[in-house]
Amino acid sequence: MTIKPCRFATLAICGALALASCGERETPDASANDRFAEDEPLPARAWRVAQDAEDSGRFEPPPQGNPTMGQDRGFAKAGQAGQAGQTVMSRQAVMRPVRDSKTGLVAFNIPLPSDWQFPQRNTPQDPTIVGPDNIKVYQRHGGSYSWPTDPQMQQAYRAGGAAIRPPIAAEQLVQEDIAPLLQGAGLQLVRQYRLPQLAAVNEQYNSWLYKVAPSRTAFDVLATEWQAEDGTQVLVILNQSASSANGMVNWSYWLESLEAPKRRFSDASQALIHALSNKQHNPAQIQAYNAAEAGKLQQSQAQHNAKMQQKESHFQAMQRIHRDKVDSVNNSQMSIYRTQRDSFNRQQPEIVNGIREEQTVTNPHDGRQFQVEAGAAQYWMNSEGRYIKSDNSNFNPNLDPNLNQQEWRRAR
Repeated sequence: MTIKPCRFATLAICGALALASCGERETPDASANDRFAEDEPLPARAWRVAQDAEDSGRFEPPPQGNPTMGQDRGFAKAGQAGQAGQTVMSRQAVMRPVRDSKTGLVAFNIPLPSDWQFPQRNTPQDPTIVGPDNIKVYQRHGGSYSWPTDPQMQQAYRAGGAAIRPPIAAEQLVQEDIAPLLQGAGLQLVRQYRLPQLAAVNEQYNSWLYKVAPSRTAFDVLATEWQAEDGTQVLVILNQSASSANGMVNWSYWLESLEAPKRRFSDASQALIHALSNKQHNPAQIQAYNAAEAGKLQQSQAQHNAKMQQKESHFQAMQRIHRDKVDSVNNSQMSIYRTQRDSFNRQQPEIVNGIREEQTVTNPHDGRQFQVEAGAAQYWMNSEGRYIKSDNSNFNPNLDPNLNQQEWRRAR
């Protein structure tokens, strides 16, 4: 039985993106409610779509069909919709499987250069992929927000502590959330351009996922390139989605970033864009996720029906109808948010944990989270963050005279 220190690491340049704010933003002035231009980015237009659909009573769900499962490989190529704009890789690509640690199924295959690897990650700030000549790839969750079109609902959500923010164009997100962080780290913006093939990939993957309620979802992807004084160049890919239904817009953005020396940057950035454009998702994993989400809804409906039957008086029935109306709106919007969040963010860190055979535990002394080797039945931690793993359910280090000079608590 070995006591091992838990691990920490400092933020790299791209790691600074993890600090992007997910909190509440100020409500815009009246000009924000003006009609959007016809050529505005789709996520910003989702706000207007929600209002138009609310007025007309029309809500058309996106396709929810599952991809066809092959007999041998069983993978659907999400990048087919954007192949007209895909880049050419400078090195031979090798398909790498990425597993969902919750189900054990392969979530997707991704084509990476043969000399790129999944590294050992000690903290969430560490790169998810590394290559030769100090090439590093990071993945970050930027922010998730709600925006009710009704001013009274805005006040209610704000009073409840929800992160509310009107949907804005990707270029404005760069200026508000990303540029201050990277410029503070000494990087300067070189250029930016859209990646419609990645937006198509995100839209296609989203169409395969179970939706608890009809909604309209729009996607946008903007790439920005940055350069440091030492010549290091950084690619930041901003993925944006917005779903609108019932007078509510739930929107979010997430980031993929690449750091490379100047002489390798062009090839490396093309390789990353190629990989993200040509993921091959596993239909079996998608079907398992959809079945689980549908089961949650059925269970919730059954519980709701049982509660409805218990109500006897007219007063209680009227109170129930009022509560159910409010809950239906909130649950519908939060379910849409959870669907978006789970579909694009559950791969990090659970999948990486599965790849590296690690898991995340919480130190009961101070509430901090640590990465530990997976597979043990229990983990005991001291106040310094060191841990003991054991498969013996009767083991307690506080009863061991060799270890009980300090307090050990079971990690969660």
